[in-house]
Amino acid sequence: MGSLGTGIQHAIEGATWDSHGMVAIVDAPVRAYLETHRTELPVTAETLCTTWLAVGAGLLAISFVTCTFGARLTWVGWGACSVAVVWAATTGPARGIACAVTGRAWGIPSIFALRGVGTRRG
Repeated sequence: MGSLGTGIQHAIEGATWDSHGMVAIVDAPVRAYLETHRTELPVTAETLCTTWLAVGAGLLAISFVTCTFGARLTWVGWGACSVAVVWAATTGPARGIACAVTGRAWGIPSIFALRGVGTRRG
C-alpha cells in the first residue's frame, strides 16, 4: 500500500473523536448502536465507528469526483442507514429531532455528492 496508505492508517488509528453539541446528536447514537450490536464480531466498536465514518467520507469523495450511479446509490444507502441507526439508538421524544439533525447533516454534503443528478446532458 505504500507510505500514503501507512500514513492514512496511522492517522485513523491515532484519531480521537470528541463529540459535543450537534455532533453528539449523531455520533453518540451511532456509537451506542455499534457497541450494542457488535457482540458477535471480532472487532471493537471504535473500529466499527471509524470504519463507518471513513466509508461515508470515501463515498462522498467518490460520488463527487466520479458522478457514477453506483457511488451515488451507495452514498444514499449510507445516509439512510445512518438515519436508521440514529432512530434505533435514540429513545423518547428526542428521536425525531435526532433523525432530523442526522438527515440534515447527511443532506448538506449530498448537494455535492449528487450534483448534476436530474440534469440532462446533451
